[in-house]
Amino acid sequence: MIHGSMSLGVAGIVSLVSMAVVFVVLLSLYAIITAFGKVFSRKEDK
Repeated sequence: MIHGSMSLGVAGIVSLVSMAVVFVVLLSLYAIITAFGKVFSRKEDK
């Protein structure tokens, strides 16, 4: 039971890191989709 707080801290860090990774992936996907949308809209305008 001595390492209980340590494991909790590691689990918290892992959960925060996983949340950050998911957020970054979603943000990059959104940026790529918006970039492709702008390129396609520009091609359609021309």
